[in-house]
Amino acid sequence: MGKSINQRISNSFTGDQGVAETRDYAKDVYSSWKDVAQSLSRNSILILVLMAIFELLAYQKQSSNITIDSITISNLPIVQIVLPAVISVMLYDCIRLTGRWNDLENAYCALIEICAPAQHKNDLDLFVKPSLPAIWGVGRDTSPEIITPSEKFISNVTTVFAITIVFIFPFSFEGQAYYRLLQKFGYENILLWISLVVTAAIVVCIVIYVLMRGGED
Repeated sequence: MGKSINQRISNSFTGDQGVAETRDYAKDVYSSWKDVAQSLSRNSILILVLMAIFELLAYQKQSSNITIDSITISNLPIVQIVLPAVISVMLYDCIRLTGRWNDLENAYCALIEICAPAQHKNDLDLFVKPSLPAIWGVGRDTSPEIITPSEKFISNVTTVFAITIVFIFPFSFEGQAYYRLLQKFGYENILLWISLVVTAAIVVCIVIYVLMRGGED
């Protein structure tokens, strides 16, 4: 049976010496937390950009190129067929980073509870958490007895974004993407079926991982 983040921290940092060590380790955890947040922010935005590019390519009647800034994307069949699989891989990475982000958040809060209990009691550890885009709103909320009405409102909006963008929207996109590709290129295209199988396997892995994470909380 594995140990939770809180259990590992409580077993590792004890006594007066543990408080001093906790402060140093909390700095390392926060630095890693920021790095993960930056990667997650970049990848989540890129996923939406790639989704938009796919829609532009897949529903164009002519095989014209698309230019974004200084980048030109050829509207070739192979590009359209591979893009949904690429997006599924990036989605898997975002889900993986989200798990890591949550672990680091739990670790940081547990460390602050040890070395600065008053700050933890007032949720000041959450006040300095690394920012994520609204489209990928994950993490803890401020305690009900502390949160202000405006914070509660924006937290509810962020939760809706998280459910929609993180879970519903990507899977809906993949479904309609392959429906469109099968319409466009037919059932005989081997590359299309390879892309579909890869995407399906990744989606299954994502669902299993999310369910396992939910069972561990």
